[in-house]
Amino acid sequence: MINRFLMKLPGFLESIEIKKVKAPATHDDKNLPFNMLEPRIFERFCCELLWKKYESELNTNIVDILPIGVSGQKQYGADIFVKESGGSSNKYALYEVKRVGSFSIAEYKKTVSRFLHYYESWGLEITEFNVFVAENISADEIILWQREASALSDKSINYKIIPSVTLDRWIKEFPELVYKYFHPAWTQLLYGDVGLWHLEKYGIWEFKEPTSWNDYVEPKKNQYGDIFEFINEHVNIYAFLPSLDNNSASCKVEFRNGRFSHVTITLSHEQLIQSFFSSVNIPIDQSKRPFLLERHFSDGYYCDIGNCRIELSFGEAESLCAAFDVFWEEYRKRVNNIEEVWRSKFFNYHTGVSTDVALIRVKRWLWSLLLDFAYAHDAINNNDGDSWAIFDSCPGYLKVYTKSSSLTMDAGHHAFIKPHKYDGWFSNFRNSDDEVVLAWQHPSKYFFDNKGDNINPRGYWDAKTTHDWLIHSLIPKALEWRVSLKSSRAGGFFERIFSSKKNAGFNNYVPQNYVASFYEPHMVSDLDNVEDIDSLLALLERLQGFFNAAPDYIFVDLDTYKGLYISIADVFLKSNIKNYSYFHGNLSYLSASDMPTLVRSINEHAAESVVGCDNSFQIDCALRCILVALRDYESYLNGYEVRNIVTRLRPLVDVMENRRMLNRQSRFV
Repeated sequence: MINRFLMKLPGFLESIEIKKVKAPATHDDKNLPFNMLEPRIFERFCCELLWKKYESELNTNIVDILPIGVSGQKQYGADIFVKESGGSSNKYALYEVKRVGSFSIAEYKKTVSRFLHYYESWGLEITEFNVFVAENISADEIILWQREASALSDKSINYKIIPSVTLDRWIKEFPELVYKYFHPAWTQLLYGDVGLWHLEKYGIWEFKEPTSWNDYVEPKKNQYGDIFEFINEHVNIYAFLPSLDNNSASCKVEFRNGRFSHVTITLSHEQLIQSFFSSVNIPIDQSKRPFLLERHFSDGYYCDIGNCRIELSFGEAESLCAAFDVFWEEYRKRVNNIEEVWRSKFFNYHTGVSTDVALIRVKRWLWSLLLDFAYAHDAINNNDGDSWAIFDSCPGYLKVYTKSSSLTMDAGHHAFIKPHKYDGWFSNFRNSDDEVVLAWQHPSKYFFDNKGDNINPRGYWDAKTTHDWLIHSLIPKALEWRVSLKSSRAGGFFERIFSSKKNAGFNNYVPQNYVASFYEPHMVSDLDNVEDIDSLLALLERLQGFFNAAPDYIFVDLDTYKGLYISIADVFLKSNIKNYSYFHGNLSYLSASDMPTLVRSINEHAAESVVGCDNSFQIDCALRCILVALRDYESYLNGYEVRNIVTRLRPLVDVMENRRMLNRQSRFV
């Protein structure tokens, strides 16, 4: 809630220690015992109740609520005044607080008389005089008393008595005040266990719990098709998961805390990838996530989520992170399934402006040749039985198409291959932009099939099938066709420039001379078969290259961190290492004077570590030690020991593969 006006309590009320009223004697007690509050505490309570009531009513005419009693100020028989703007003039309502053992009509008349005596001293247009009373007074008595008060003066003043029954009705709209001034048992009695829980967890705040937590017992996740929902103690995530027809995700985040009940927070696929999925499974007490900023002068965090910055307690921040960790696991499973159907996992390069999967890179003259070849072998216009008449030719891109079914292919479209600008050329301004990326377009752009049944060699080709067909079938066939052409262009300008390439002879076709493939298969996809030093080296080169690039928000948990250093010591002990200084240089934070003491320090470091690591450079140096020891020196590791090292490194592979997946998914933002 936005405070339209602030109330500054006088010093004697601000500093007073609030002593809560004791618990109710029985469950039948429903009326709060205001008469048991100490007088000064009751006065402070009335100030806060009045402030909250005006704030909740959104009366825009109220401009100030000021308790009386600031140093040097005379009270003149009043405790609080409320200033109301009335256009060209201001009107005031005065309140006096009475927490006495017995308040009679005589006491009331004396209170009103004192107010009237000092009326002129205020010098204000006072239109109301109200009295808070800590005990109950009947309606008949109130009418009588107010009539008696009016008779004491001819001034146009509205007199009002606010007894305990009215206070009881007002305060029940503000559970935080009940919790603040009365024993927690009163909160539990009036608002239930959920109300007490909410106030204990979130502090003195307005209690408006979202309905999502009705009957909440424990964390729970549900999934209905592409819809995913997860709820825990503090956070509810309602999300759309990636699918074959829409490979992206989005979500709505709801907080249990009543402070945010009016806020709808949504996250796009781009926001999820850049901030929330890139930092999953990082304990916030050991490292940081990009959307959380620790508060330095109080407990908890600032959280940047959607286009909001909100304050969260440690428990709320932990619940938010836990919810995104669960969401990530479901997201990762979905993306893995999509990439298996598309066979696109090992195509990691992307143009940055398209959802297409980049397959290969070729020179522009070769792309032009492929378009000419497709035009010459158009399936619609070719009726002479040409087996290469499989194109629905068009000026912009390749469309593989068959008019009718055959032994190997169904009728219809089989691939859409679109050109894109290659983004790597500008790294060297000495070379011209003469390359084009050929990318596979996923079928959901053209066909709806949420199961992927139509993605197969007979139907719509997957990315890997299209990639192989381009390199091993189409390109050599197009080159053969070009060489065999007898056209008027023979010996022309075009032919003279590119003759060295095109006339190299299709019988000796070498793909690397014409094509740069973006397909990057690597052995980490089959870790169970890594049993020798060469395979382990290949794995280490991949891992070390990844951590050497210093990726942001990387965290290695404690067990994996320990396992990494145990592996270093194991490799050192079983290798004929001579250059001690290089390895100690990479592990300079360990005390050592030679290889034996370095190995001992490594083992001690692994045993004594109590937290994981979020320093990618440190992990890079550690991996470099194993890599250099195995590559440059003789090693005596056997297959069993290699497998043990691979097992310890497997979580690092998962970190790398998850980040590579997010990089691929950034196509779909």
